[in-house]
Amino acid sequence: MTKDELLQIKEHLTAAHQMVSDLCQGNRRWTMSVPARFGYDPDLVIDHALVDADKMLIQLLSDAEQRNAPTEAGGEWTCTKCKTRNSDDKSICGFCDTPRLGG
Repeated sequence: MTKDELLQIKEHLTAAHQMVSDLCQGNRRWTMSVPARFGYDPDLVIDHALVDADKMLIQLLSDAEQRNAPTEAGGEWTCTKCKTRNSDDKSICGFCDTPRLGG
């Protein structure tokens, strides 16, 4: 994901947090408009942020799996926490005991 995409996701998450806060504090009523107003209707603001967060999580998991995917026989993987190199036959980091992501 690009920096601009990540900043847009952050913007959507901030809007969703504010929307939930406003709803809980009574500063905003739950509104569902026809036709839908994407930057205004609480359900759409919150859903947009959740969809963005889901896309970002899928991308991060994919990146982690690629980083830690088995290599050729006798290969290594890098711990995502401490950056220690570990042999492919280990499922946890030999230094910090962090589990290997992606197998």
